[in-house]
Amino acid sequence: MKTRSLLLLLSLSFTQFGAAKPKESLMPQGGSNESILFVRLSDNKVIYESNRQKPMIPASVTKIITSAALLHYFSPAHTFKTKFFAGGARQGDTIQGSLYVKGDGDPLIVNEKLWQLAADLKHMGIRNFSGDLVIDNFLFDEEKRDASRREGLEASSFAYDAPVSAFGVNFNTLPLAIAPGLNAGSPGLVTFDPYTLPEIEIKNQSTT
Repeated sequence: MKTRSLLLLLSLSFTQFGAAKPKESLMPQGGSNESILFVRLSDNKVIYESNRQKPMIPASVTKIITSAALLHYFSPAHTFKTKFFAGGARQGDTIQGSLYVKGDGDPLIVNEKLWQLAADLKHMGIRNFSGDLVIDNFLFDEEKRDASRREGLEASSFAYDAPVSAFGVNFNTLPLAIAPGLNAGSPGLVTFDPYTLPEIEIKNQSTT
């Protein structure tokens, strides 16, 4: 049975028609287990409730609390900056040293931004780093998944099971590109997007 927890604090204005039958319109079909509370902000009047004290898994409702905390501690225009450092002097088109990346919790480090970074370095005339690529991913503590998400520790098909990290590329998920084969019945074409990852094996059981 699916369970959902819904907490909505809404500023609502009801006409004589708008709140005629709230229970019939709000309760889902199929016998789902619910905990619902609608409160009108203007006067704290309870518009509708159902099992309001029933403990439920908060799931994506926690995003409301996360957003409120971010707005409290940061401004609405705040951006999380991922900083890049050169580990040596530049000689011609080469940096004599490593490229250091310090993760700062930016939630939008995606392929497109990394491609743009590479293009920016190219426009600056930088072609090579003689050292390594060193990523500082230690801004947060070592708890990458809380107790509620331990089931997806080894493998999961849900993006929200991805570990939390300071430098998470593509939301710490692995996107797949899937295309049909040349003929009906032949295996599908499956690979990682945008490029293959030789360290990770794909067990392709798709059929065209």
